[in-house]
Amino acid sequence: MFLSLSQKVRLSDLKVQLEEAKRDASQWKQSYERLKDRHDAAVTKDRLESDFACNFKQMNAFAIERNVNNDAPCTIVGYKVVGDDGKEVIKEWYMYCSVERHNQLAAEFRKYVKEDK
Repeated sequence: MFLSLSQKVRLSDLKVQLEEAKRDASQWKQSYERLKDRHDAAVTKDRLESDFACNFKQMNAFAIERNVNNDAPCTIVGYKVVGDDGKEVIKEWYMYCSVERHNQLAAEFRKYVKEDK
């Protein structure tokens, strides 16, 4: 394939533009990843430092465990509700918290179980 001089110049310019666009895209991607990492860290910090309480008796809780959900460690409380059909339905409440907070909740749950007997 034979190209005229003007076509060769245009092709060369397009190659330069393509390389600049690739470089810009790479920089945008790196900026995005840094912002996402900062956001994720802030959300995790907030989640781990937040306090919350639950009334195991009122929610009819029957189990608590530490597991993983959505690639993140969490505390799961199993509880029972009555469905629209009048039958008992088992539900789970996922709480994303630290191991320390999980251990506090587990201790509260054990106390609740002893008191409920």
